[in-house]
Amino acid sequence: KVMWLDSDLIFLNDDWVVETSELLDRYPVVQPFGWMTYLSSAQTGEDAVAQLATFPLGQGVGAVYHSAGLGLQSFPDMCFRSNFLLGHPGFAWAARREVITAAGFYDRSIIGGGDRIMLNGFTGHYVGVSRKMPQAMADDVRAFGRKLTPLVGPSNVSYTPGVVLHIWHGNRADRDYTHRYQILLLNKYDPVRDVRVNDDGVLAWSSEKPRLHKMVTEYFNNRKEGPKPNHSVTEHEDGDEDGGQWSAQRKSLSRPVRSFIGYHCSRQDYRSSCKVAFRLWGDTLRATQLQVLNKQLREQQAQAQAALDASREATQKRTRGKRKQMRERKQRKEQQAEHTSEHAEEETL
Repeated sequence: KVMWLDSDLIFLNDDWVVETSELLDRYPVVQPFGWMTYLSSAQTGEDAVAQLATFPLGQGVGAVYHSAGLGLQSFPDMCFRSNFLLGHPGFAWAARREVITAAGFYDRSIIGGGDRIMLNGFTGHYVGVSRKMPQAMADDVRAFGRKLTPLVGPSNVSYTPGVVLHIWHGNRADRDYTHRYQILLLNKYDPVRDVRVNDDGVLAWSSEKPRLHKMVTEYFNNRKEGPKPNHSVTEHEDGDEDGGQWSAQRKSLSRPVRSFIGYHCSRQDYRSSCKVAFRLWGDTLRATQLQVLNKQLREQQAQAQAALDASREATQKRTRGKRKQMRERKQRKEQQAEHTSEHAEEETL
């Protein structure tokens, strides 16, 4: 069994590793979470846990969105109609070792998006690939995927129940997830001809395309990755999946209404998926809250036990100290008595 994941995640399901391993006995590929949310620059994990019940369903900072694994299992007939219904394709994945041994990881998507390409291969669905990728790359992605699809298939991708929090490390708008593939399209990127693995085992340029090289470098420089700023980042700096913002008017709406809007439930063809998603999120929220409460209770019990143990140790230490003092006083008295007796004998003599 193999797992690969980002290092900027907080899993609220403490049993996610064990549960994911057990699911891999049934499914060849598992995404180890069912729901995700992006933390803002001002939020901590503790903040998000306390506020989780107030988050609406949808995409972007301050909303909760389903994983691709959940989408594939919960509304398989709908999930390939749009990227939104499919769910979040990244963050973390796990697979049986033979699946990864068959093809490895796709490492030639030079502006990111490798998780989506792996998911294309697992499911055999390539919606939008030819539209957003240069033809040479689309062909290479399909050739890669043909090694994976026979070992997996869309019905054999599952998920581990639970919520994952994404830690802020830069504004998502600066990563330009929507338009970054334009760099590859404009420069007719060919993963077979334009990059190679060098002697150090990393990708290096292998063709004379200075504009491509410059645009890729600028893209990563403009991402502005890093720790939280010292100043308070305002809400408008964090957008949704398409770089849009939650308007002040939308934020004033109730959570159910915002969820209805966030999951595009006004569309007739989305209604059935919305119902399933709302029910599953309700179940997950209750389970997560219960697990958090149990964890807090265990921590409180551990703290109380530690305090009790410390109190007992202090009492035992005081008792040992008093006993030592009593022994020392007894020894001094015995020594004094012995000295007095010897002195009396000398006077008698």
